[in-house]
Amino acid sequence: MPSEPDSQTWTVRRLLEWTAPFFARKDVDSPRLSAELLLSHVLNVPRIKLYTDYDRPLAAKDLSAFRELVQIALAADKPIIIHTRKREARALELLEELGAARVNWHCFGGRVKLARRIAEHGHYMSIPANARRSETFTRMLQTLPRQQILLETDCPYLAAEPGTPSEPAHVAATARYAAEIWGLSLEATLGQLAENFERLFGVPP
Repeated sequence: MPSEPDSQTWTVRRLLEWTAPFFARKDVDSPRLSAELLLSHVLNVPRIKLYTDYDRPLAAKDLSAFRELVQIALAADKPIIIHTRKREARALELLEELGAARVNWHCFGGRVKLARRIAEHGHYMSIPANARRSETFTRMLQTLPRQQILLETDCPYLAAEPGTPSEPAHVAATARYAAEIWGLSLEATLGQLAENFERLFGVPP
């Protein structure tokens, strides 16, 4: 696990936000979930308890045990998947500090201006199924390099229609919307998205 970036107290929140990108980079399945499961194991609490004690400081022994477990995940070099809330700028700083280049931002919740900064670093952005009714995601499709765009669903959230659950099939509608914005055929759009996926993950979709 990386050393602390500063002298602030390590809390449950801070430890999860610091560690999940490293799990993703090392190809750990479901990096955020894996970090939560490891931490709940270390603290001997149900996983849901992490969120009721989100700002709980970790004792030195807890942090030491967690650091040892994290080392298990640091064996492979794979893309990082970022999912953060209200800490996007800080996450970008950490990624810059660590020299992370192969990064995808899942369910981005920041401003379009920051998304452009992220794209300048060569990172990818995933666009969810609610893009057509979201000004932010629409602007991202309009202004970010299409070579750095992926599509996703945040099941069951961010559905195309309010009040309905999102599902993987909704990616098709987002692809059609991207084709409209880019002025491309659906076939060309799907080809571009497939190229992006393979470039980031090293395997075809």
